[in-house]
Amino acid sequence: MNKDITFGVILLILIISFAGCTEMGIGTTNIGDIKANPDAYIGKTVTIEGNCKGSTVYDDADHTIRFQYSGGSLSGEYRLTGVITENDFGTLFIRVDSAKAL
Repeated sequence: MNKDITFGVILLILIISFAGCTEMGIGTTNIGDIKANPDAYIGKTVTIEGNCKGSTVYDDADHTIRFQYSGGSLSGEYRLTGVITENDFGTLFIRVDSAKAL
């Protein structure tokens, strides 16, 4: 009985710890990594952080990627989650499913 409670507490702590990782920027993908190896990311869901201006997001290293977001325009610091896609002209962009202001 005691082992079950201990295991449950440890499991709960791990779940809470992992849930907090995205709040601290852990678990985000660098835009530079996406641009350097696009084939590894196309069709995959990623989370990126950066400064949104128009339809472009800029990270701290001045890497950029375009985005599409149906929830309206974004301006300022955001955490974006969505699928990396490539259009017919070879331009990479993220089709945003969720956006959270930072």
